[in-house]
Amino acid sequence: MEHWIWSILGQFATGIGSSAAILGVFKIIRKAYSEERFGRMLNFSVMIGLLGAIYGGMPIRYLCKVLDCQMVIAILALLGILLAFVTYRIVPPMGDAGDKGKQSSPFVGIGSVLKNAKVMIICLTAGLMVGPLEGFADIWGPKFLNQVFHIEASKASFIPSMVFIGICFGVPVLNFIAEKSKSYLGTIIFSGLLMFIIFTLLRIGLHPDTTVLAIELFLVGICSAYQILAIYKASTYVPENVAGITTAMANMIIVIFGYVLHSMIGSAIELFGGIEVESAFRRSIAVISGALLLGIVGFEVVARMAQKYVKK
Repeated sequence: MEHWIWSILGQFATGIGSSAAILGVFKIIRKAYSEERFGRMLNFSVMIGLLGAIYGGMPIRYLCKVLDCQMVIAILALLGILLAFVTYRIVPPMGDAGDKGKQSSPFVGIGSVLKNAKVMIICLTAGLMVGPLEGFADIWGPKFLNQVFHIEASKASFIPSMVFIGICFGVPVLNFIAEKSKSYLGTIIFSGLLMFIIFTLLRIGLHPDTTVLAIELFLVGICSAYQILAIYKASTYVPENVAGITTAMANMIIVIFGYVLHSMIGSAIELFGGIEVESAFRRSIAVISGALLLGIVGFEVVARMAQKYVKK
């Protein structure tokens, strides 16, 4: 590409703009609904957003065939501007005098979040567990299935998409389990354990049927919805006036860990590239398993800290 830097800047700007969507949802739901309904409404909102991400690709591909791709991008940009304007007009102001009195600067909120041990542990451990979604499903999954299980390229590209379908259903499912069991941290730990077991089996490479692989990755997708529970739980450990910045930082840390784990998998494949390709891919996936194990231990620490706080 002659001017590739513009493509990078465009994707960077798109990422910044996209983050405003989920953070805006956090703010609106927290202001409009009670604490008891916050998790449920947040999960429904995320599920609707994921449905758009999963099923929006086909209409876009069709439009790119009928129209020029640049025309499609221009149409999407104009629709985004229109949607932003409509949202600005119909959503009432969410701030109040109490918030201003408690938090004079965003840096005050950031400082209070960074000093909160439980919040930071949740953010870091939630980031460690993001590998199955942002390290495997989006990039390395198709190549792993092709090299390790010798699945043809078309099927190998489709099977990891079961993770994205699974997370769509996992959002309400995990929230329901957490509410009924009254244990958000326990639900997150269980999700991490199940993902760890599945990725251990994938790394061993028992050559399962493609249907079994699809089911396993669908379960991984359901468990990947732990992120929403973790972000919500982190917001409960801070005063309401800094809950918004807490959810923003939690989301930022999780996304950063996704990039780090993706890079570590690539580096591991390159490191073991001198041996058999299949063995190199198996060893590289150990990065995800190891990070999951650390994340599980981290959430167990948070759970014990919470128990001590309740006893006091």
